[in-house]
Amino acid sequence: MISLIPRAAGIYVLVLLVEAPLKIHVGSLGYITITRGKYVYLGSARGPGGLLARINRHYSKRKKLRWHIDYLTVSERVRIIGVVYAITWKNLENSLYRELIKMGFTPYIYGFGSSEYKLKEYSHLLRFSGEADIFKIISNAMTNLGLKPVRLRLMM
Repeated sequence: MISLIPRAAGIYVLVLLVEAPLKIHVGSLGYITITRGKYVYLGSARGPGGLLARINRHYSKRKKLRWHIDYLTVSERVRIIGVVYAITWKNLENSLYRELIKMGFTPYIYGFGSSEYKLKEYSHLLRFSGEADIFKIISNAMTNLGLKPVRLRLMM
Protein backbone atom coordinates (compact mmCIF):
# COMPACT_ATOMS: atom_id res chain seq x y z
CA MET A 1 0.00 0.00 0.00
CA ILE A 2 2.69 2.49 0.99
CA SER A 3 4.55 1.84 -2.26
CA LEU A 4 1.64 3.55 -4.05
CA ILE A 5 2.61 6.89 -2.48
CA PRO A 6 4.53 9.09 -4.94
CA ARG A 7 8.06 10.41 -4.47
CA ALA A 8 6.73 13.92 -5.15
CA ALA A 9 6.76 16.87 -2.75
CA GLY A 10 3.59 17.35 -0.77
CA ILE A 11 1.65 17.72 2.43
CA TYR A 12 0.29 14.85 4.51
CA VAL A 13 -1.77 14.06 7.57
CA LEU A 14 -0.99 10.90 9.53
CA VAL A 15 -3.99 9.40 11.32
CA LEU A 16 -2.88 7.91 14.63
CA LEU A 17 -4.62 5.68 17.13
CA VAL A 18 -3.25 5.83 20.66
CA GLU A 19 -4.46 2.57 22.19
CA ALA A 20 -3.43 3.27 25.79
CA PRO A 21 -2.28 6.40 27.62
CA LEU A 22 1.42 7.05 27.51
CA LYS A 23 3.88 9.42 29.13
CA ILE A 24 7.02 9.99 27.11
CA HIS A 25 9.92 12.38 26.89
CA VAL A 26 9.73 14.27 23.59
CA GLY A 27 12.94 16.16 22.91
CA SER A 28 12.68 19.87 23.69
CA LEU A 29 9.06 19.51 24.86
CA GLY A 30 10.07 17.40 27.86
CA TYR A 31 7.63 14.86 29.31
CA ILE A 32 4.18 14.77 27.75
CA THR A 33 1.13 12.63 28.39
CA ILE A 34 -0.95 11.38 25.50
CA THR A 35 -4.40 10.03 26.31
CA ARG A 36 -6.16 7.23 24.48
CA GLY A 37 -7.85 8.27 21.24
CA LYS A 38 -7.48 9.41 17.64
CA TYR A 39 -4.96 12.05 16.64
CA VAL A 40 -3.61 13.53 13.45
CA TYR A 41 -0.16 14.82 12.69
CA LEU A 42 0.37 17.41 9.93
CA GLY A 43 3.57 17.27 7.96
CA SER A 44 5.20 18.18 4.69
CA ALA A 45 7.72 16.43 2.48
CA ARG A 46 9.85 18.45 0.14
CA GLY A 47 13.16 16.60 0.44
CA PRO A 48 14.65 13.63 -1.43
CA GLY A 49 12.12 10.84 -1.86
CA GLY A 50 9.21 13.21 -1.17
CA LEU A 51 6.02 11.88 0.35
CA LEU A 52 7.00 8.21 -0.03
CA ALA A 53 10.24 8.58 1.93
CA ARG A 54 8.71 10.69 4.69
CA ILE A 55 5.63 8.51 5.23
CA ASN A 56 7.73 5.33 5.10
CA ARG A 57 9.93 6.80 7.82
CA HIS A 58 6.93 7.50 10.03
CA TYR A 59 5.65 3.98 9.46
CA SER A 60 8.92 2.41 10.67
CA LYS A 61 9.16 1.50 14.37
CA ARG A 62 12.99 1.38 14.22
CA LYS A 63 14.56 4.75 13.50
CA LYS A 64 16.69 7.48 15.01
CA LEU A 65 14.46 9.84 16.98
CA ARG A 66 14.72 13.10 15.06
CA TRP A 67 11.30 14.80 15.02
CA HIS A 68 8.70 15.10 17.77
CA ILE A 69 6.40 12.67 15.95
CA ASP A 70 9.11 9.99 16.03
CA TYR A 71 8.68 9.67 19.80
CA LEU A 72 5.05 8.68 19.24
CA THR A 73 5.38 6.47 16.19
CA VAL A 74 7.98 4.20 17.80
CA SER A 75 5.66 3.43 20.72
CA GLU A 76 3.91 0.06 20.75
CA ARG A 77 0.81 1.91 22.03
CA VAL A 78 0.54 4.03 18.89
CA ARG A 79 -0.61 2.80 15.47
CA ILE A 80 -0.68 4.72 12.22
CA ILE A 81 -4.08 3.77 10.82
CA GLY A 82 -3.85 5.85 7.67
CA VAL A 83 -2.62 8.88 5.83
CA VAL A 84 -4.16 11.54 3.64
CA TYR A 85 -1.74 13.32 1.33
CA ALA A 86 -1.66 15.74 -1.59
CA ILE A 87 1.06 16.70 -4.02
CA THR A 88 2.15 20.33 -3.69
CA TRP A 89 5.24 22.49 -3.35
CA LYS A 90 3.27 25.08 -1.38
CA ASN A 91 3.79 25.44 2.37
CA LEU A 92 0.20 24.82 3.50
CA GLU A 93 0.60 23.26 6.95
CA ASN A 94 -0.59 26.41 8.74
CA SER A 95 -3.61 26.76 6.42
CA LEU A 96 -4.48 23.08 6.80
CA TYR A 97 -4.20 23.44 10.58
CA ARG A 98 -6.78 26.26 10.51
CA GLU A 99 -9.12 24.23 8.28
CA LEU A 100 -8.95 21.22 10.61
CA ILE A 101 -9.61 23.42 13.67
CA LYS A 102 -12.75 24.77 11.92
CA MET A 103 -13.84 21.15 11.39
CA GLY A 104 -13.63 20.21 15.06
CA PHE A 105 -10.04 19.08 15.63
CA THR A 106 -8.31 20.47 18.71
CA PRO A 107 -4.60 21.20 19.21
CA TYR A 108 -3.19 18.71 21.68
CA ILE A 109 0.31 19.84 22.67
CA TYR A 110 1.31 23.32 21.61
CA GLY A 111 4.68 23.37 19.89
CA PHE A 112 4.52 19.67 18.92
CA GLY A 113 6.10 19.27 15.51
CA SER A 114 5.95 22.99 14.90
CA SER A 115 8.91 24.51 16.70
CA GLU A 116 9.97 26.24 13.47
CA TYR A 117 6.84 28.41 13.51
CA LYS A 118 7.43 29.98 16.95
CA LEU A 119 3.69 30.57 17.28
CA LYS A 120 1.85 30.25 20.57
CA GLU A 121 -1.19 28.01 20.48
CA TYR A 122 -0.06 26.10 17.39
CA SER A 123 0.65 22.40 17.00
CA HIS A 124 1.03 19.79 14.30
CA LEU A 125 -0.56 17.24 16.65
CA LEU A 126 -4.36 17.51 16.81
CA ARG A 127 -6.91 15.40 18.64
CA PHE A 128 -10.10 14.16 17.01
CA SER A 129 -13.01 13.28 19.30
CA GLY A 130 -15.81 12.93 16.76
CA GLU A 131 -17.49 9.86 15.36
CA ALA A 132 -17.49 11.04 11.74
CA ASP A 133 -15.15 9.60 9.09
CA ILE A 134 -11.83 11.21 9.99
CA PHE A 135 -10.39 10.50 6.53
CA LYS A 136 -13.29 12.27 4.81
CA ILE A 137 -12.95 15.33 7.07
CA ILE A 138 -9.21 15.61 6.37
CA SER A 139 -9.86 15.20 2.63
CA ASN A 140 -12.48 17.95 2.74
CA ALA A 141 -10.04 20.27 4.54
CA MET A 142 -7.41 19.66 1.85
CA THR A 143 -9.96 20.16 -0.93
CA ASN A 144 -10.91 23.51 0.64
CA LEU A 145 -7.28 24.54 0.08
CA GLY A 146 -7.42 23.62 -3.60
CA LEU A 147 -5.56 20.33 -3.15
CA LYS A 148 -6.41 16.89 -4.56
CA PRO A 149 -6.18 14.57 -1.55
CA VAL A 150 -5.51 10.85 -1.68
CA ARG A 151 -6.61 8.68 1.26
CA LEU A 152 -4.85 5.51 2.35
CA ARG A 153 -6.02 3.41 5.27
CA LEU A 154 -3.07 1.52 6.69
CA MET A 155 -2.53 -0.86 9.53
CA MET A 156 0.68 -0.72 11.51
